[in-house]
Amino acid sequence: MIEIKIKDKIFKNPIFTASGTFSPEFKKYCDTAKIGAIFTKTITLLPKEGNPPERLWEVPCGLLNSIGLDNPGVTKFKKKELPEYLGLGTEIFVSVGGEKIEEFCEIIEKLEDTKIAGYELNLSCPNVEKGREFCKDLKSLEELLREVRKLTPKVLICKLSAIVNDICEVAKLCEDMGADAITLINTLPALAINVDTRKPYLGGITGGLSGPAIKPVSLYCVYKVKKVCNVPIIGCGGVTSLRDALEYFIAGATAIQVGTYNFVNHKICEDLVDNLISYLKSKGIGIDELIGSVDDEIDSST
Repeated sequence: MIEIKIKDKIFKNPIFTASGTFSPEFKKYCDTAKIGAIFTKTITLLPKEGNPPERLWEVPCGLLNSIGLDNPGVTKFKKKELPEYLGLGTEIFVSVGGEKIEEFCEIIEKLEDTKIAGYELNLSCPNVEKGREFCKDLKSLEELLREVRKLTPKVLICKLSAIVNDICEVAKLCEDMGADAITLINTLPALAINVDTRKPYLGGITGGLSGPAIKPVSLYCVYKVKKVCNVPIIGCGGVTSLRDALEYFIAGATAIQVGTYNFVNHKICEDLVDNLISYLKSKGIGIDELIGSVDDEIDSST
């Protein structure tokens, strides 16, 4: 009833976690084996210290983050952290980031002998000083995907930003170059200012906005990209309840990622799985009948 398929891999359900918002420590608070897939924080080739504090700042309807891709680098991650992720009882995706194409390729080469389900390419991080947003440079994006696709038969997902000239054009290029799924969307560039000090609250000055504030933008992107792409879409941004998840499915998402709300309710993913099963049973339908059904409703009302 709730199984989904991406490429040749079957996932037990369409409830995933978003990169950077979930760690093996969550197993203390929820049944991680019930989650469809867990995405790691973004891993770079070499260690990164990230941005200075403050790194997180709560704003109305959302959260600003300026973590700056703080991570131990791929070698230490593979040895120390990845085994913990692989012990969580579900599929694991590694989020991969870099400033150069060669860095993406080297990370994937180092992880290819592991039992992860695949990779999510972070093509649009808005809160690193030297971040290269590949999704804004179609030529570089095409070259990156061409090289990465050669290196792995595992599931390859592209995570895109809404801050591009044409999200459909970028998504279609990803599909044409071999991406197996597309995550929509990454956080949006944002700023919060302390009026007393006249300085930004975040140590990195600007950050990425996540949470309910960006959900309408993300839904729009999912709806538009569904019309031009055949690969599965993973909706991300502002999921706090079953109703939020249902909106994404109806708009065209095959799966959803929960991000910011993991910090509010550590069991949200587990709860969503149970609530989704109950909902589909009450309607007498499977998840496939829900995905992209917004157009069916529009047609029936005209």
